[in-house]
Amino acid sequence: MPENKSPEANATPVPPVPNQVPGGAANIPEPPLNLPPEAMVLEASPVASPVPQAKTEGTRPLPAARPALPRSLWWLAAAVLALLAMLVIVAFGSRGKKKPETPAVQSTEKTEELSNYTAFIAANKGLVALKPSEQVLTAGPFAGEAPLAVRETGPLSSLAADPQLAALAEALMKRVQIMHGFRDTEAKGQVIRSTKGEYRGFRVSAVEKRVNGAAVHSEIILSTPGKGVVRTVNRVLQQLDRTDLNGVLSEVRAAGLEYIPQAAGGDVFRVQLRPVRPWGKPTAAEWLIAAKAVGAISLGMPVDRIRENLAPSAQVLKRKILVNDAYYDVYKATDAGGEPLFYAYEKAGRVWGISVVSPVFRTVSGIGIGSSLDQMRISYPEVRLAHSERKTPFARVPGVDGIFIFQSDTRQEVVAILIGESPEFE
Repeated sequence: MPENKSPEANATPVPPVPNQVPGGAANIPEPPLNLPPEAMVLEASPVASPVPQAKTEGTRPLPAARPALPRSLWWLAAAVLALLAMLVIVAFGSRGKKKPETPAVQSTEKTEELSNYTAFIAANKGLVALKPSEQVLTAGPFAGEAPLAVRETGPLSSLAADPQLAALAEALMKRVQIMHGFRDTEAKGQVIRSTKGEYRGFRVSAVEKRVNGAAVHSEIILSTPGKGVVRTVNRVLQQLDRTDLNGVLSEVRAAGLEYIPQAAGGDVFRVQLRPVRPWGKPTAAEWLIAAKAVGAISLGMPVDRIRENLAPSAQVLKRKILVNDAYYDVYKATDAGGEPLFYAYEKAGRVWGISVVSPVFRTVSGIGIGSSLDQMRISYPEVRLAHSERKTPFARVPGVDGIFIFQSDTRQEVVAILIGESPEFE
């Protein structure tokens, strides 16, 4: 047996050579993380053969860095890029630039301020043209209707006359409701609508029972100016005293109304009433709104004549208003008590527009401050409803060159009347 030699007393022990793996590469274990750095260095034994090192891809030497370009070359490249960018900007800028337009030939005609509103409208016909947003409203919803029927015991006048009298009573009742209103009272799940009032000499007293907004029972008592009585129940004639159809129609014409039978289709008779002349005491000339004038103040009139065309007790105050960075002269007219009557807007020394704010001014049909849209519809053949740029509702009627401005879409009552133009209304 070979003899085992004992190690020298002071010799450093040589670690055993790790086992070889196939291919000749050595598996070198990772040093323990808890050893001091000195313990991680192994000294080679003079008798041990060198341990071959494993070759891995991650330990390949990095390629040598290429020498940096000279700074002068970088400056040259930057200058070339800047020059190219400037050429691109100039090329696209010249392509998008429009050629200067040839100025239009100016008219040699001298432009002067328009001296009156007629000339202003003639030069701006679009201001009075019907706009697509305008609605043309009529009195259609306020026609009277009745079934082509008579009471069970037989007609009071005739099979043709009874439905006409019943429809006429309903048409007059609707006009009383528009002019004087009605009163609703709730009782036992029903709404009792009571109507009382007069329209052009015809007195109406009516009661409707309504459920879920629909009439389930109605009774109308119509008293004519000549003391005749027409009573209907559920729109069927039930009583006729001291008059007949011809007598009632004669009183309708005397009240300034036109009787217009209309085809309703089916088993229903329909009638419309249209005013053909004013009713009652006519509006005094100094308070009348007509065409381009408010009383004695008309569009195009010199503003220095406003005061002389008003009552002696009226006052006129001149002031300036600022609208859209521009100043306008406005003349405020008040009555003896200081209440405003109207405002007159000046342009080139003449009345450009008149804004009426007092209820004493009325049209020939009696429309003025406080009137409702429905009152306008039963007073004129048509009413044109529109909105301003600020969504303010207003209406136009025949015979008045102006607009009637409403409080809102939900409260359609006239709060101002503008004849002509105003810088304050948009």
